[in-house]
Amino acid sequence: MGFCSQCGSEISEGYAFCKKCGAPVEAPDKSSDPQAASAQPASAQPAPVQSAAPGKTDSDGSGNNGFINPVRLLFLGIGLVVGLLIGVFAVKGLQGSGGGKTMEGAGYDSPEDAVTAYVDYLKDGDFDGMISTFAVESFIDHADVEKYYKEMGTYMPFNGSFGVSNGWLTRESDMARQLNVENRRSYIVTGIYRQYLLSLYSQEEFSEFADMINSGLVLRLDDIDIGDFLEADPKLDTIEVVKVMEYDGDDTDAFKMGMKRQKKLMNADDLKSIQMKLEIDGEDYIMYMNVAEYDGKWYNVEFGGVGANYMGLPTIYGGLTPKDK
Repeated sequence: MGFCSQCGSEISEGYAFCKKCGAPVEAPDKSSDPQAASAQPASAQPAPVQSAAPGKTDSDGSGNNGFINPVRLLFLGIGLVVGLLIGVFAVKGLQGSGGGKTMEGAGYDSPEDAVTAYVDYLKDGDFDGMISTFAVESFIDHADVEKYYKEMGTYMPFNGSFGVSNGWLTRESDMARQLNVENRRSYIVTGIYRQYLLSLYSQEEFSEFADMINSGLVLRLDDIDIGDFLEADPKLDTIEVVKVMEYDGDDTDAFKMGMKRQKKLMNADDLKSIQMKLEIDGEDYIMYMNVAEYDGKWYNVEFGGVGANYMGLPTIYGGLTPKDK
């Protein structure tokens, strides 16, 4: 029985290294007792211990002949944990600093793809998906708002106008931009809401609702059962795309001028009016949508748009109408 010269732990006979710290065991000095050395048979002599030469390390670079110092192991573990935490917080910091998430998606390769994607999300009832098919941040950052208001000659802060649900804010600040982005989102949700209602009062049992809404946007609750209407199923989960095509407004000058004006105000690379033939619960519908190109990608920008205006559809339809109307 002996003791480690490095940490003082007990070492049983026959061990070449300390079990606790890994230090090599020093062989006893036999030169001071020649009689004991000569009395021991050669076969009983223990194998000589090959201790590492000063400065020499094992193949793993530990310097402990195959043993890792527990203190080093502890610090290595702490270092790994700290490194992981720093990485996690760095990623979260980037996400939280506006370096990442936008309401709009990555865009589409064609106007037809953008409108079809919207209808697919509408069928699934996926609001985030529907909104992502629209130019939101790109629309806000490109639109020539001052030119729009100069053309209009009026400013109505609480009325929807030019792709937003309230008046635009033109001050260059983070807060003003974020308010414009939220107003843009509200405009898109309003369009979805209008299409939802249109699919309800287009059903035969609610034809009287359509007459009232089209005539004055007011439903007299003493004449109808509003409960049946509000609880009805719009059956948008049955919607199917029949045909998608570019609409040219019969190639008239009025239509061309309207498209040219909108493209200029939106500062878009290109602008198309798309007409879709749809089926909802077996009934035929037509939907119009303006679709703009920004930086090589296509996004929906306006419900109805120039095509719906040219066809005389009320804005309350959200660009969607039964084919027979």
